[in-house]
Amino acid sequence: MATPRECFRVGRSSGRLKRDKHHPAPLDRFTEPAALFAYAAPAQAMGHKLKTTLYRALYALRKQTVEPVFGIVKSVLDF
Repeated sequence: MATPRECFRVGRSSGRLKRDKHHPAPLDRFTEPAALFAYAAPAQAMGHKLKTTLYRALYALRKQTVEPVFGIVKSVLDF
């Protein structure tokens, strides 16, 4: 894997993603991201996919699947 300095010199991305801000503007939450360029790294392609409204909604579902398991375990252990 090339170092970030080598990638910058050649003009391509190293595949690393920057962190998103925690609280985007309200209009930014409901708009689709700009189109992704053709030669994107796999990490950039996945990051772009997760910013679309469909995949954002699907990714948000992960928050609700763990809670029932903890509830069942706590009820069995008499918490």
